[in-house]
Amino acid sequence: MAMIRCSSMHAWENANNRFGGLVFIDSIISLRTGFSIFETLRIHPPIPILLPRQSTQDVKINGYDIPEGTQVYINYATIAKDRASWDQADEFRPERFLVNPSINFLGKDLQFIPFGAGRRICPGIEFTMRVNELALASLLNKFDWSQPCEEREEAMDITESTGATKHKKSPLIALATPYSL
Repeated sequence: MAMIRCSSMHAWENANNRFGGLVFIDSIISLRTGFSIFETLRIHPPIPILLPRQSTQDVKINGYDIPEGTQVYINYATIAKDRASWDQADEFRPERFLVNPSINFLGKDLQFIPFGAGRRICPGIEFTMRVNELALASLLNKFDWSQPCEEREEAMDITESTGATKHKKSPLIALATPYSL
């Protein structure tokens, strides 16, 4: 969060001056908060394997024959870190969505499908994104974030667990102090 806050601090100050301390939902996306959420969904997907699909006809994909009626699982965690689709795939770089704004979460770009794609895409995408953007923007607007002193010496462990859902192996410990200009 500190990285997101630092990169957006100037924009936040402009928004605070312009709106008198109020930041509206429409201005949040332009402050890179939305792109930081996109990048988080890409690099740390909460559900690494999407819901199963069933092939409706015989198909051949990358040399593999998949007969009609086969249940197919899509490994989104691997797609999201594919080096053929993403430069520096293992790095947290929200600006990649600023450079290429045509990539979005609506399921048209198959390299970024955190909510699925096609007819089975999640119907709550817009609601989920707005809630996440508002929550993150509020946290960044009201608090300064830091690591405890004993944690600063060590590099932050971002290793993920494996399973049906993904979470960090080691908990993230962060200190929130009220923000003041």
